[in-house]
Amino acid sequence: MSMLDHDHDLDIDTERTRALARDLRSAATLTPLPAYSLPALPGPTAAVTSSLGSALGALQRRSRIFASHLDALSTDAETFIGNVRSTDSSLGGTFGATL
Repeated sequence: MSMLDHDHDLDIDTERTRALARDLRSAATLTPLPAYSLPALPGPTAAVTSSLGSALGALQRRSRIFASHLDALSTDAETFIGNVRSTDSSLGGTFGATL
């Protein structure tokens, strides 16, 4: 039995995928931590303040990286929906017409 003998309907919820893409993009916008640096403190706390400042900087960089990943996932979801629409339309399907 060939693959053509099977029904290959995809159950793709485009609205849910679009909503997920919007949520991911929104999360990407809210994720990066604001730029903030600790004020230098005099005396023996200077080393602690410096260490905390370094840790804060690393956390801010990681949050920006995470935000860029969320944005990329959002773009992937939108691209996926576009590809589904394009492929279905070129195959003469009705799914693309409803998007």
